[in-house]
Amino acid sequence: PEALNNLARSLHDQGRLEEALSIFHWACTIAPDYFVALTNMARVLLDLGRYDDALSGLRRALEIDSSYALAHLNMGNTFRHLERFREAIASYDRALTLDPEDHEALNCKGCVFMDLGDSGMAINYFDQSLNLKADYETAHYNRGLMFLNDGDLNQAVTCFDIALSFDATFTPAIRRKGVALNALGRRQDALNCFKESLELVRGELCTNPNLRSFRIITKPKIDHDIEQFRYLAERGINRNLFLKLAKTFEKLRGQIQWESNGDFFVALSDEQHQCLANSYNRPLHFADAPATDGSTLNSELSGIEITNQFNNGSHGIACVDNLLTVGALATLRRYLLESTIWYDFEHAGGYLGAYLGDGLACPLLLQIADDLRRTLPEIIKDHKLLELWAYKYDSQLNGIGMHADFAAVNINFWITPDRANRDPDHGGLVIEKIKAPLDWGFKAYNSSSATARNRKKQFVERHSAGEIVFAHRENRMVIFDSRLFHKTDTINFEPGYENRRINITMLFGNGVQNREQIS
Repeated sequence: PEALNNLARSLHDQGRLEEALSIFHWACTIAPDYFVALTNMARVLLDLGRYDDALSGLRRALEIDSSYALAHLNMGNTFRHLERFREAIASYDRALTLDPEDHEALNCKGCVFMDLGDSGMAINYFDQSLNLKADYETAHYNRGLMFLNDGDLNQAVTCFDIALSFDATFTPAIRRKGVALNALGRRQDALNCFKESLELVRGELCTNPNLRSFRIITKPKIDHDIEQFRYLAERGINRNLFLKLAKTFEKLRGQIQWESNGDFFVALSDEQHQCLANSYNRPLHFADAPATDGSTLNSELSGIEITNQFNNGSHGIACVDNLLTVGALATLRRYLLESTIWYDFEHAGGYLGAYLGDGLACPLLLQIADDLRRTLPEIIKDHKLLELWAYKYDSQLNGIGMHADFAAVNINFWITPDRANRDPDHGGLVIEKIKAPLDWGFKAYNSSSATARNRKKQFVERHSAGEIVFAHRENRMVIFDSRLFHKTDTINFEPGYENRRINITMLFGNGVQNREQIS
């Protein structure tokens, strides 16, 4: 069992979670009282989002040996992901009682207080962690997140730089440093950070060739990639390469036994992984998306009128058509159709995501964000751009369910031509006239678990003053208070790659998402 435990730990470190789980289960079957393997298996279950199973395994491990500090630490991490913060703190305290010099437990305790919005306590525990281990890059990184969230951008950059001085390939710190630099107006430096992060994660010399997003696949993901490869080939872009890749991916699609719902994750075999190793979820092509001379925004937009619309309602919402200039819209659409940046495919419903620090960043998008801040100073105020993503759907994929975003101001706009939308009264965004409570944490705002969905549904049904439906329109922007509950409207678009619905979301202001914290 010890050899199996060590093998499974290695697989876990490589991101091969399902394989690691299977080996840990084997070790625990052979030796049911092997609390070390039970604890390590719980960590895999935690990474897979199976929190109840993780808790069950950890309780079993602590029944066998209640003095095993690592089990208490992992128990705290599991409670934290469940937003059971008091229990998380109690678990970390037990770990620290057993091992007062556990710098990881102190860092994790700091993350809980960061979740709770208590900056002072969070920094205190990060500092205590660093007093025990000065080169602990994770605590330096989390300190940086805390400063970034509080708007102390220079201090955030300093923390990220310290983390990177101990590990130059620590990509979360590189990404968030890019966000801070962009907020400081250092756009090119920010783009360099985003480029470096992408190269380390997905480039030819990536630091982890067994990254989870290289090892699993879904039917919507492979369908998209085949369509994109053929689209690029038809446009004469590396025609031979992309035709070859399309055929390779089509062959693989025919080999896999897909679940009927289509979005079920399938683990690639070692042979399949090797076959796709240099092409699957890799930055194979980028379209040009440079900054423009002058503003990216339509010259006829009135910042005063948009601000009045936003302020005159009781909820803080404005809708604007013809947002971008013709040239900016065409360049952005080309960038999002041609660039192979759609690496995130783990959402319920099967839609794909692209992110600021993982391929999406380009000069044009950052310029659009800057132009919006200059045009709408009374809405965006001094809030900085902290998150930016794009989502892409096929003709009928389900969109995002009811949620709120952990930020101050949300800007959402669509770039797909109107002719693609079969239902011109829908296909956009539905906003409820009710804000999420201030004491709800990020997971309560955003989680798609059955418990979270029911909680949000019941809250909205009790408190909402109705909903506003904004139909999809090409080049339409909706700007609103991020705490307003909202969801994607019903999608019914024409089939075909160019008809895929694409929306851009920009989040300004406090609320660095706690998926970025590392415990």
